[in-house]
Amino acid sequence: MRVKGTVIYVPDALREDVGGTVYTLRREPSNKHDRNAIVVIWEGRKIGYVSATKAALLAPLLDEIGAGDFIVNGMGAYTNSTRLWVDLPKVPALRGLVRSL
Repeated sequence: MRVKGTVIYVPDALREDVGGTVYTLRREPSNKHDRNAIVVIWEGRKIGYVSATKAALLAPLLDEIGAGDFIVNGMGAYTNSTRLWVDLPKVPALRGLVRSL
């Protein structure tokens, strides 16, 4: 999934320097725009958000697990693109994990 809102947190001139293969997802339930918000963090820096559609599916499951941060894989900006990407867990797999806890 493409990280949303990066233009706010990471200027284009710095885009190639930001990102990598490991990101942190953190729930942001006090977000005034979206109570399901999930922020994407790279090396301690907020770089954007999970899309509202995906966050609505994932947030309740992440809340049920109860951990504060979730480590995921991703990909930084690459040639001819300034977009940053993260690999999100598949909802059925995450539901299975929650049931097994």
